[in-house]
Amino acid sequence: MERKARFAGLWYPAGGRELDEITDFDKRGGDCRMAVLPHAGLYYSGRLISAFFSVLDSNVDHVVIIAPSHYHRILPGVFTTASFTSAETPYGSVEAMRLDCVPHVVDDRAVADEHAVEMFLPFIARHGNLSVSFALVGSAASHDVIVALADSLAGCIDERTAVIASSDFTHYGRRFGYEPYGKGELEKVVEHDAAAANLLASGMTEEVWNTYYGKSTICGIIPAMTVSRLAAQKGLKGDVTLHATSADGGGDRSDFVSYFDVFWRK
Repeated sequence: MERKARFAGLWYPAGGRELDEITDFDKRGGDCRMAVLPHAGLYYSGRLISAFFSVLDSNVDHVVIIAPSHYHRILPGVFTTASFTSAETPYGSVEAMRLDCVPHVVDDRAVADEHAVEMFLPFIARHGNLSVSFALVGSAASHDVIVALADSLAGCIDERTAVIASSDFTHYGRRFGYEPYGKGELEKVVEHDAAAANLLASGMTEEVWNTYYGKSTICGIIPAMTVSRLAAQKGLKGDVTLHATSADGGGDRSDFVSYFDVFWRK
């Protein structure tokens, strides 16, 4: 069964030179194994996603995407996976593998409808020789849930597997019902998000939980904390690399979204 490319032609071009330009990256290889990456439309997030695939560890042949669920209510505190065997992209199909090595429930519809997994698929297809697994995570009752999610995932991740936490950072403005600094305070939002990104890079997930969970509009904060905890368990070194906002290039500074890349390397 194939997961269809629901957002091609909407959140990113369905093909052609425009998509090629957005998804272009220099596959020079590197030692990057895990990341927090944005899942906005590729017009906004493409540059940040490309940066990860250009330095992806050359030993990696499988990518696990951990994402929030925007459209479906899913069970809290457990991975929601899917039974797809392939995923459609404008560059052809990518092999998909079930993530059966963790406690999970299966909800094909939730994964099929989720843009937070799809935005990475054109890059995975263009990279070549990569398979993919999908897992959604919902809410968490305590930081202990983050620990348990990371612990269960750790046994699935070897030297040939990369992990992406799919997360945009702060959604700011009246449209999002979140303006703690006042109207259009982009610089303060970027400072706020940079602090969160640096805590994630350092594996300080309990501090992220106490400071940001339930108090911010970072939409993939559970995936981000899970991967941060996992990276620390694997002894990877994290750093904050790129950031952008939807207001870049003259966009609306009163309603915008902030994006950061966090990379973990061997």
